[in-house]
Amino acid sequence: IKQVIVNDFKKAITVYKGERGNLPGSFNVKHECDIVVTVVSRLEVHKIKKAIAKADPAAFTYVQNIGEISGGVIKNRKTH
Repeated sequence: IKQVIVNDFKKAITVYKGERGNLPGSFNVKHECDIVVTVVSRLEVHKIKKAIAKADPAAFTYVQNIGEISGGVIKNRKTH
């Protein structure tokens, strides 16, 4: 998934180390995982979700709208 986002979509990512598990009945069973965060435009959401599902059908994804971003690697829009 990291390779798809970076190489195919040319997007920067942030990776957090996470822990999967803590489910009822198996609370002590845990697995390490990577939490990958990236920022895309609303027009790219469908394409990137489709590519992630193809790379890993079991991947957990969520989409959150943000009102403002600053810093990091942000491409400026070309104006007319």
